[in-house]
Amino acid sequence: MTDKNIFETKDEYYSNTEARINTILDFQSSNTWRMIVAARRHWSSVDHGDLNFWQWTEQQWGIHITVNDDGTINHVFTIVDEAKYTMFLLKFA
Repeated sequence: MTDKNIFETKDEYYSNTEARINTILDFQSSNTWRMIVAARRHWSSVDHGDLNFWQWTEQQWGIHITVNDDGTINHVFTIVDEAKYTMFLLKFA
């Protein structure tokens, strides 16, 4: 690999804000969090019963979001239902 290729590859990591965030977080987390924010807006416009957003996200979209003991969210999330998660991607991507 030449030096030019190294720099071209590096530039891809910093091409925009999401790309820069993705170099710090893993698995294109900023894209997923952008979609989760969109899901939060959707949650506020639908009947979700007594479920809070985190419970509803797991039930509706198959994504378990880790909430810390103090109520803040953790950047860790787990896909618990791949079929529901696929629908999440189709709706919010």
